[in-house]
Amino acid sequence: MVDKIQYSIPFIRDLETLERVITYSKESEHSEIVEMYGGLSDVRELGSDEFKKIASYAKSNGLEFALTITIRDGNEDKEDLDEILKEGIPDKLIVSSKKDIEKYHDDFKIYLSTIFGFQSERDIEKVLKLKNKYPLITDLCFHHDSTRDQNLKDKALPLAEAGIDTKVLITESCYERCIQRKAHYNKTVHQEPDVLQHHCVATAYENPARLLDLSGFLMPEEISQFQKETGISTFKISGRGRGVTPEQQGKIITSYLNFKSPENLYDLIIFTYAKDHFHVSSERLLQHCESINKLFYQTTTKERDAIAQSMIAEGSLKILQDQSPGNQALAYQARKLYAPRGIYKIPQ
Repeated sequence: MVDKIQYSIPFIRDLETLERVITYSKESEHSEIVEMYGGLSDVRELGSDEFKKIASYAKSNGLEFALTITIRDGNEDKEDLDEILKEGIPDKLIVSSKKDIEKYHDDFKIYLSTIFGFQSERDIEKVLKLKNKYPLITDLCFHHDSTRDQNLKDKALPLAEAGIDTKVLITESCYERCIQRKAHYNKTVHQEPDVLQHHCVATAYENPARLLDLSGFLMPEEISQFQKETGISTFKISGRGRGVTPEQQGKIITSYLNFKSPENLYDLIIFTYAKDHFHVSSERLLQHCESINKLFYQTTTKERDAIAQSMIAEGSLKILQDQSPGNQALAYQARKLYAPRGIYKIPQ
């Protein structure tokens, strides 16, 4: 087990903010940033030169740089990718298919992305077989329901023994065992308006208790205990999508480096279409969990619901804005468009 808690952070599109969090990391006694990950969307947003400047700065300060290589239709992304790979910017490639592994494994370390979806023991066996065939598979990220998986240590141990650095995604907004998750990852869904996230937001409007139904999430105060229980020391912070500002990223990263939640727990969670719509008191949540002698990630569904109802009654969990007609309308659109195609599943 490493001496410090390690974090993988999202690409920060502002050099000043990145300098600040790296400085904070270097000064931290018990935690550090070891990796930054980005994608071709960052190249499109910033331009190739600025992207390479920021990635190179991270590398010059001891961070590894991981590049997600998902390519959109057309040649523009492929040209950007070819240029970045030719110049040796990434230390590793985050891949989502076996085809990508076969294409790049001779030249780059391979990081198996969350889209692979590693949950069962059988999935782990498949990864170990891939590792035997492709030795440069070096990283894997568990996601979503993993923070509530009581068998996670048993899944992570054989991977670590095989030389694979296992990470856990810790700032996801997804609901536990969400029946829409597969659809949300489906590429055909992503090519259309992301109405499924509107469904997620509308679900919280309709039942605010669901705001505690988090599956890929750890409070900063819980990280050290989670490390002790699972043996996993590297934690991935999400937040690289649309509408996320460098200021938000900096605050989230600093909270985890400092093991201290912000006053509003939802300042740690990126809801692209519902910024500043929800409030959950971190202090009161910790106190409620302490009253049943558990950390938040250790609570059962029944216990979380009871805590949520108590917090709603006392006003420490609440909706800050009225229900958004736009969110509600697009949630309905998700139900109408995708249910007949077998993509969207209607909750029973």
